[in-house]
Amino acid sequence: MRLQKAEPRAEPKADMRRRQVIDAAAECFRREGFHGTSIARISQAAGMSSGHIYHYFDSKETIVEAIVKQEEGDFSELLQLLARDEADGDFLDTLYRLMDDLLNRILDPQRVALMLEIASEAARNPRVAAMLQESDRRLVQQFAALAEARGETAIAAVDDPESRVRLEIFALLLSGLTLRSVYSPAIDRPRIARSIKAVLTILWRPTA
Repeated sequence: MRLQKAEPRAEPKADMRRRQVIDAAAECFRREGFHGTSIARISQAAGMSSGHIYHYFDSKETIVEAIVKQEEGDFSELLQLLARDEADGDFLDTLYRLMDDLLNRILDPQRVALMLEIASEAARNPRVAAMLQESDRRLVQQFAALAEARGETAIAAVDDPESRVRLEIFALLLSGLTLRSVYSPAIDRPRIARSIKAVLTILWRPTA
């Protein structure tokens, strides 16, 4: 099952300018690193003045925040697709059908380079770390609520230690794949998808 993109709508000029800055900054971060990228460099890549950039973002960190929110929005789209799919009512089977979309997203080389750079900065910068942690919290809550609505009770209670661990292991599998794709870019995605489903079946349905 493939993620169907909505028809594009005309963006207000301010939103277009913000996206122009975000796209330019993302490319600079990928190629030159967070600390190797200045506002002046982003300005050059975006084709606008530094003053114009400061009209929309007051620092590199606020640009990173916008990138993190954009990443969160992309995954929210996948979760909404998961919520709308009611082919047989089985949450794990639905997730498995969407695994190609999920793996294609998390293993995209441009995304990998950008997110690893942001994660590296988060290890040094408490402000960036807080952005990632808050985004992760929102996505986990959204995923758990969806699981509960589909009857997957083993991961529905984010405040329950056991449920939380099961969710964390799923996140660990995806995050680990992001890093492993740097070392092993020719990863066998179909077999990985089947293995993830097998692991989740054991974790989420221990008596199944």
